[in-house]
Amino acid sequence: FKELHLELFAKDPEIHHVVQNFSNPYDIRPNFKNYPHSNLLPEFFTEILDILHMEGMPRFIVEVGSLHGHSAIQMATVLDKLQMTEVP
Repeated sequence: FKELHLELFAKDPEIHHVVQNFSNPYDIRPNFKNYPHSNLLPEFFTEILDILHMEGMPRFIVEVGSLHGHSAIQMATVLDKLQMTEVP
């Protein structure tokens, strides 16, 4: 994590941790009913994993462009059901 944090933000996470220091100036709260277009469907992610299965399955998954993190939660739920719970 430290290496990735340094590479992405050019700051030591022990001094400036991007997650712990995250600001929410608009005080936006997650509401998944208002953003149906941003939800990653579990079936779609499962289809992607089925395609990747021929290549040996992914070892590292990154979700980018997160608004509330719902897609990341959906992916983690699917991965848990497939017993792919190991985190690098």
